[in-house]
Amino acid sequence: MKTRIIKRGSKIGISSPASLPEHNALKKGIEILKNIGFEVVIGESCYKQLSEKEKVSELQYLSAECDLIMCSRGGNGSYRLIDHISEPFKPLCGYSDITSLLFLQHKLGVMSFHSPMVVEFHKNRESLNFLIEVISGAIEPPFEYPKKLNALTLKRGKATGKLLVGNLSLIVTVMNQIGTDIFNDSILILEDVDESLDSIDRMLWSLSHELKNRIKSIVFAGLTRIKKGSNNYRLIDVLKYHVEYLNVPSFIGFPAYHGNFFKYTLPVGAKIEIDAEQCSLKLLSFE
Repeated sequence: MKTRIIKRGSKIGISSPASLPEHNALKKGIEILKNIGFEVVIGESCYKQLSEKEKVSELQYLSAECDLIMCSRGGNGSYRLIDHISEPFKPLCGYSDITSLLFLQHKLGVMSFHSPMVVEFHKNRESLNFLIEVISGAIEPPFEYPKKLNALTLKRGKATGKLLVGNLSLIVTVMNQIGTDIFNDSILILEDVDESLDSIDRMLWSLSHELKNRIKSIVFAGLTRIKKGSNNYRLIDVLKYHVEYLNVPSFIGFPAYHGNFFKYTLPVGAKIEIDAEQCSLKLLSFE
């Protein structure tokens, strides 16, 4: 894969495969992209609710017209598009509910990016700047992601594998339809928001039993706004329980999750190395 996907003057398509964006936040994000020097093509899905087939047709159109597609926001519903997609699109940027499309793109052989979305650009320019550096080729492997916050080792060890990153609940929702073989020899990075401790425990139980002996490491980016569960478990107790079952290196605290925080952009499918004791992540190659 070419590491340089866009340059000044490139066309960026904006689409809303999940929920409708808030208009003012969308407008601010689009203006920022234009001011940086990009041409922007805005999909109809950003302003009105479309059917799943219409959303797929829009993605196909933007893929033909543009160099890259950025999702306006997450929300809910992008997994419904999977039934109508047989061919990959141009590289796609997004996270949260967009996880389903990032994983499908990977299965179909195209790298996409777990990244901040258009409605967030005005809130954190540092995150946007890093995204632009990744997709414009300013960052070349080998590259070690600088640490941005305190992290915690869950199980020591090092691992090298392909990077799969996304929202826990979406991965559990679509992993059997997309196929668990894509997880082979992967380093899985997870995040989620607004879940209860009980639901996180159930989802991790399902995921770990499906993927045991397939994944080489599991990293928890962040689990934000978590609600109290039925038992006296702490979040850290739940995570350690499932990490021990998987028996792979693990840490928590990589900045790629929900909230008004700095977010690293991560290329889905890239080769990476993690050191769980140092809580470090290094990009080795884009293939």
